[in-house]
Amino acid sequence: MKKLLLCFLVSASLIACTNQETKTETVDANIALFKENSKVVQKAFDSFIINDLNAWSELFADTAKFNSPVLGDTSSNKAASRKNLVGFHSITKEFKITKVVYLPTVDTLTFKPDGGVRSLVEWNMVLLNGDKVDMKYYAYFKFNSDHKIVSANEFFDAGSYIKLASEAAEKVKK
Repeated sequence: MKKLLLCFLVSASLIACTNQETKTETVDANIALFKENSKVVQKAFDSFIINDLNAWSELFADTAKFNSPVLGDTSSNKAASRKNLVGFHSITKEFKITKVVYLPTVDTLTFKPDGGVRSLVEWNMVLLNGDKVDMKYYAYFKFNSDHKIVSANEFFDAGSYIKLASEAAEKVKK
């Protein structure tokens, strides 16, 4: 009986260790994927900052879906999002990131990292009239196996920013 119990305990601990190792390997692989994908998001930000929208476009899948932070904005594809970025650059002299934090997204069922990226960013912009604006920005991105962004969900006060920047641009024109 003792041998049977000992055998059962050894078997159970081996199974538990094996399952834990498999789970850890999956999490570690997804954390590595998150780290690789974080570099893609940083490249997207860097490309936007220097207004290289061709480089920015290369980081997104052609079928990428965008959820705009602008109330009522129905643009949801790469071309429409790129057009919005052109608009931001037309009313802004300079964009700069003052702080950025990347965090992994998690699978909604398992709450384990899934390779996606969340970004918390503090932006500093200089408007066309020289005024400075600081803005907090949150976004999360999903990726395909080629490390192209397939989904971008952005959250920031776009309406207030567009209003301020547009008013500053009008003052410069006068």
